[in-house]
Amino acid sequence: PPQAGPVSAIHASSSMAAPAAPADPVWVQIQKRTFTNWVNIQLAERNVRIEDMQTDFMDGVSLCELVELLSKSSVGKYSKRASVQSGAETTNARQAARNAQANIDIALTHIKKQGIKIVNIGAGDFADGNLRIILGLVWTLILHYQIQEGGDKSFKDYKEDLLKWIRSIIGPDTAYGLDITNFKGDWTDGKALGALVDAFAWRSIEDWNSAGEAEALNQRAILTAADKLSVPPILSPRDVGLDDLSLLCYLDFFYDLSKKKPVTVRPKGTGYGKTPSQLGGLASGGSGSSAGLAAGGAGAGAGAGSGAAAGSSEPAWKTAKRQREAMYNNVRLSWH
Repeated sequence: PPQAGPVSAIHASSSMAAPAAPADPVWVQIQKRTFTNWVNIQLAERNVRIEDMQTDFMDGVSLCELVELLSKSSVGKYSKRASVQSGAETTNARQAARNAQANIDIALTHIKKQGIKIVNIGAGDFADGNLRIILGLVWTLILHYQIQEGGDKSFKDYKEDLLKWIRSIIGPDTAYGLDITNFKGDWTDGKALGALVDAFAWRSIEDWNSAGEAEALNQRAILTAADKLSVPPILSPRDVGLDDLSLLCYLDFFYDLSKKKPVTVRPKGTGYGKTPSQLGGLASGGSGSSAGLAAGGAGAGAGAGSGAAAGSSEPAWKTAKRQREAMYNNVRLSWH
């Protein structure tokens, strides 16, 4: 992994402040943003939200809730009266710290019972706020429950299949003509993500190939995917293509969506002069195209037409869109 930059030399002086801790490497910062958003998508079902997984998992409560939601099973009894307070020596504080450690042990034990292999991680890593260890655990959960879906396909095979699928949709032999060969640099300019979203929601981003500032292009693609396809905007626009695991985590939502709603492959030579019906493509439709991917099925039923929701004068599609936007706005707060 990339190393943090050098810390400025400190002159010997008892009056000088201690040097600031070096910043985390870029990949750590990116994964922290992306994985925090992913966790919040899962926790939304219980109206729970974390702000900083480095500290918010310390008491083990949110971790237990996350594991229960992912495994769809109870972890058993755990204490919600738990906390880790630095320097606190009262009887209540010591008991709360013991509860926190017990909660984390309960969550880790339950993860192992699901057949997930985790090594060299314990309650002390959470108490110490060991960010890299915590990120490693969250990635293990993403890999098992989202990417592998409880199966045993190797990560290498998964990456090869995902890349092959992406090339079949927006690659050199398609109307988009992009030569995507990796999950990093080929995605930074905003064109690949814009093309992928446009392939799912035809003509939603017709000018995906236009020149422009990469972050702005990626932001438009991510927000369009959230609006048209209910793809959770867990990836910050500025992070696209800078960390492969974060990008893979985001792209997997599209891959999963394709199994429910196949994408029309538009061969080279077909283009934007024809309508979606002439090409047999997917109409971009209303803002309620439903993927049911987010926790709690955000956006589910949004494409059910313009009828009013039961007991409300508001059209069903508008209700679904409002609920989806409220959920995704929480995620966007962690973009920066």
